[in-house]
Amino acid sequence: MTIFPDYLLVGHVAHDETPAGPKLGGTVSYAGSAADALGAHVAIVTSAQRHEVVLAALPTRAEVHLIEAPQSTVFVNTYVGDGRRQAGLAVVHVAHDGHDRRA
Repeated sequence: MTIFPDYLLVGHVAHDETPAGPKLGGTVSYAGSAADALGAHVAIVTSAQRHEVVLAALPTRAEVHLIEAPQSTVFVNTYVGDGRRQAGLAVVHVAHDGHDRRA
């Protein structure tokens, strides 16, 4: 029997560099965690390095389909007062032919 996800997310799981160390980031991560907490069967399609440390922070029940990339999507977050500054270090683009492209 095939089980289809209740909630399918396609996009980048981000590696956010923070003063406290690497953290899981990206809309896919937050939406997946929220849907999982509500009891949905979540599937995520993303692209990152195979051994990206932040992938371990995804919900354990989520079905993750990883398209391997030479570089993960990485942001550096700097907190100033009540605000945050975010700079992108690397963003992975995946072409329709399945080959990773780096921006």
